[in-house]
Amino acid sequence: MKKVFFLSLYISAQVLGLSTSSFADNTPAVSSEAVTEHYVVMAHAMFKEAQTAASELAVSTDALLASPNKVNHLKAKEAWVAAHRAYSRTEVFRFGNPNVDDWEGQVNAWPMDEGLVDYVASGYVSDSGNPFAQKNLIADSVSIDQALLRNMHEGAGSEANVATGYHVIEFLLWGQDLNTTKNTAGIRSHLDFSLSQCATVHCDRRALYMQESVDLLLSDLADMVQQWQPAQGDYAKMFMALDVDTRLQRMLLGLGSLAYAELAGERIRVAMLAQSQEDEQSCFSDMTHFAIKENVDAVADVFNGVMQAGGQRSTGPSLGDLLEKNDTVKHSALMLAFTKAQRTVDKVVQQAKNGLPFDQQILLDNVAAYSTLEMLIAQLREQAVLIESINSLQLAMAKVER
Repeated sequence: MKKVFFLSLYISAQVLGLSTSSFADNTPAVSSEAVTEHYVVMAHAMFKEAQTAASELAVSTDALLASPNKVNHLKAKEAWVAAHRAYSRTEVFRFGNPNVDDWEGQVNAWPMDEGLVDYVASGYVSDSGNPFAQKNLIADSVSIDQALLRNMHEGAGSEANVATGYHVIEFLLWGQDLNTTKNTAGIRSHLDFSLSQCATVHCDRRALYMQESVDLLLSDLADMVQQWQPAQGDYAKMFMALDVDTRLQRMLLGLGSLAYAELAGERIRVAMLAQSQEDEQSCFSDMTHFAIKENVDAVADVFNGVMQAGGQRSTGPSLGDLLEKNDTVKHSALMLAFTKAQRTVDKVVQQAKNGLPFDQQILLDNVAAYSTLEMLIAQLREQAVLIESINSLQLAMAKVER
């Protein structure tokens, strides 16, 4: 969890089946009010999508625990990747919305001192001064339940003490990535969950930790889905009660902050400067490239009112509509910036699929891959600067005929 704010950026009905044409038919004009209403709809739908994917992860992990074998282990890993990708799209609602930013540490905290949770390799280097760095809750005698996980999370005042969320589940599925080869992620055995053929020790407690972690994640996501339910959710009502200019400012703040300070800065640049796989977000699975791609795509999609949920794509009133009416030059520049970043992040993903995961792309020796990441950082900065320059008050007064 990296809470770095891009402070310079001061900036209903169920709609999953709606198409682009249905918005055009039913909405003769796009107002700033309609844009902010659609923002709430998008948030609710995207968190619902993350909840659904996490439910599928729960089914897969239950199957693994019931019958620990290679096939079920692989399916659980695949379900984790899909679940984290769905969650990563929702991060576009952070920073501008305190309810999301205050909550996200419970579900997506990183990097973590994994020795808090389970066994680690000899020579493990922990966060300096962390008293719980090798506590190993799974090997402990304390009862494993959701209360314990909540209490131990960020215990002793250290953010490295990550006891809940996606990356704990990732660690339990993959184990440490010891970089035995350049393209090998964590290699935890499925027998680490077997009660009859336990590969290590404490397999019963490891299985319980997995179950409690997944159940807690589902509970956290259900809470966020409720908060964003259009016209009914606690935060949705509070958000829509704000004046429209403030709503637009929050939207722009979230978009710009994710693009530059968080994604380009904390998630890409820090790892490049440190030359360390421990500063990679999904360091156990080597699936960081997917989280980066979902972040990049979500910024462009939410700005343009695009929602992909339930296997369907729909559009609604957007910041893009208002900006195009208000400043066509800036709108064109921003659309181009989105396109360039999306093309570059696709290269990052392809390089990972070709056997060069993110923790190898950040290394100076991999000149081409390193240069691609530098290009992506520059492109994300370009779009963030453009977003920062948007006058929210002018957008608030805009009304676009469709």
